[in-house]
Amino acid sequence: MVYFGINVEKEVQNSIVQKFSEYLLENKLMATKCKSCGAQYLPPRSECRCMSTDMEWVEMPLEGTLKAWTIIHFAPTGMEDKAPYIVGIVELPNGNTISVHITGLIKPPEVGMKVKLKPGSFDEEKAIIKAIPA
Repeated sequence: MVYFGINVEKEVQNSIVQKFSEYLLENKLMATKCKSCGAQYLPPRSECRCMSTDMEWVEMPLEGTLKAWTIIHFAPTGMEDKAPYIVGIVELPNGNTISVHITGLIKPPEVGMKVKLKPGSFDEEKAIIKAIPA
């Protein structure tokens, strides 16, 4: 498989996704960090833009700022019964961003609002990152 111009074995990418999901189910938000240049990746990657594959897992903060949001009315397969729902992009204090499922609102979200992240499970089969107002 070719991933961002670098040949990466499918099994390696699958193991990164699996480990990321396991961390979410343990209520941890983890990224990968290059041991060579220090670049961080969230969602995690098995290789760095500097071409190094010497990566380590690092824990991310569970708070951030909502940068954008939208309402999903036409959900992908397996999520149809959840629509409509709100998703957003949250920027963490360290500059990383992540896509989240926004819950716990009594009014529409506002760009710039502070949120707390809640890694966990969406149902029996899906790991997810939820954001609630801080």
